[in-house]
Amino acid sequence: MKDFNQILKERYGWTDAEFEQKQELLKHINYLSEKQIIEKENFYKKTFNLTQEEFNKMLKTLPSLVNLRNENIIEKENFYKKTFSLTQEEFNKMLKTLPAILSYKNESVIEKENFYKKTFNLTQEEFNKMLKTLPSLVNLRNENIIEKENFYKKTFSLTQEEFNKMLKTLPSLLGLNNQTIIEKTDFYKKTFNLSQEELNKMLKISPVLLGRNDQSIVEKADFYKKTFSLSQEEFNKMLKTLPTLLSLNDQSIVEKADFYKKTFSLSQEEFNKMLKTLPSLLSYNSESVIEKTDFYKKTFSLSQEEFNKILKTLPALLCLNNESVVEKIDFYKKTFNLSQEEFNKMLKILPTLLNYNSESVIEKTDFYKKTFSLSQEEFNKMLKTLPTLLSLNDQSIVEKADFYKKILICHKKSLIKCLNICQLS
Repeated sequence: MKDFNQILKERYGWTDAEFEQKQELLKHINYLSEKQIIEKENFYKKTFNLTQEEFNKMLKTLPSLVNLRNENIIEKENFYKKTFSLTQEEFNKMLKTLPAILSYKNESVIEKENFYKKTFNLTQEEFNKMLKTLPSLVNLRNENIIEKENFYKKTFSLTQEEFNKMLKTLPSLLGLNNQTIIEKTDFYKKTFNLSQEELNKMLKISPVLLGRNDQSIVEKADFYKKTFSLSQEEFNKMLKTLPTLLSLNDQSIVEKADFYKKTFSLSQEEFNKMLKTLPSLLSYNSESVIEKTDFYKKTFSLSQEEFNKILKTLPALLCLNNESVVEKIDFYKKTFNLSQEEFNKMLKILPTLLNYNSESVIEKTDFYKKTFSLSQEEFNKMLKTLPTLLSLNDQSIVEKADFYKKILICHKKSLIKCLNICQLS
């Protein structure tokens, strides 16, 4: 009759090194016949939808699996599924990752759950989601968790709230080695010319950066640089704005670029230029972009060609809130006594009107009125003709005015006509 070790070696492919590693655990295994072990194996495989390879791996992790009673295993399974709202598939996945969950006492699991929820201000739903991602959460010691938390908060200047948010996104933060994290930090700072403050800000947005392989990050950066003709400096700037660039799939990036080029009749060069201005273009849902486009076309009576032209000038149109756009329109119409048609015409000339702060527009208006002794009505008339007045620098306006006064010997009233005709060019 075969002993247990012989069965492990012949049926489950254990090596001498694995026997040596698990020697202490094997001492506590109650003797079972080969037939009993195979029956237990079949029970696990059928109940939890395991392949032979998956069961073999679990057994090497926890040899005592063969000693657990079937009814106790089912009770434990039901406890986890009910307590953490797990589907059968989700529990099966957790079990493959951490077979030891079958050996934990229910009370200790509940205590651990309450510790996480209290310490990191988690809802039940949030903890459940984290546990599905990282089952070993129930296996970590409380004091080690607190030490790890303090390390992150100190290293990356995080508030408790910021760390909690990062942890919900990437529970595996608690399993990373401190030295590995420091090395990863140095890699990002050196590779992308980041200050510690810049990296801290990026990590708050995309904690998964700490879990990425260095080589894959370099390859992803090279992909962006080659695909969109970016210098290292340009890519670095984009990355600071949108750290999630490093998490996007290459194929989805190419498809998104093709979508923009086709939808808005853009050349590769034009799209590249837009992307440098607004990297988040790659993160927008195509349907929402179409909806946003239709909103602008309808609101401002724009043809597709007119909208395309505006978008090239101001890609940020796609990230503006519809309600804020409507409020901005009403501000211009009311402040400068404009009809919708007049504002539409101005927008085609200067799309950045939608991007200006209302207070700065009022200040610019007052500057013109004071400098050139204009009434509101006179300025309104000028603005309809030359919306770009709002985009000019005060100092350059004064210098240009002085130039025209000297050359044309104009007084202020005729000077403003000169400026208007010449469009301050």
